[in-house]
Amino acid sequence: MDSFQKCIYKGYTLYPNTDIPKLESGVLEKFLRKDDIIVQGFPKSGNTWMIFLLQELYPDLNVFQHGGKKVPPMLEWLLVDPSVLGEADPPLLRGLKLFQTDPGVTLSPRLIKSHFPYEVFPKQALLTGTKVIYIARNPKDVVTITG
Repeated sequence: MDSFQKCIYKGYTLYPNTDIPKLESGVLEKFLRKDDIIVQGFPKSGNTWMIFLLQELYPDLNVFQHGGKKVPPMLEWLLVDPSVLGEADPPLLRGLKLFQTDPGVTLSPRLIKSHFPYEVFPKQALLTGTKVIYIARNPKDVVTITG
């Protein structure tokens, strides 16, 4: 686990080994489509539950298959430094690597998940008409205490 490095950007902790120059180059803005649906929120706020509900209501939303489960790609995947993924090739990592090299691999309409804070979230989503479902919860319900 030494290969994972903590990443702080604009005062926010992002996923380990986030490629900051890639983030600042506008990769996320170029990636978004008008018919995308992004489920956005702080971790442990109900994002996965919302994804499940959307997949039940709209089975034509495009995501990755991971065994018997449907896994939506995450915006954070576009910014992970590929060198930390190593040579492992389970289906989910294969999907992540494919998503990085060809973000258009998923057809429209796409269901996408994200835990980016608002300050980092691509503002282009709000300008292009991309649908963003933001999940907010009382912080007291979300915070976990580790020992």
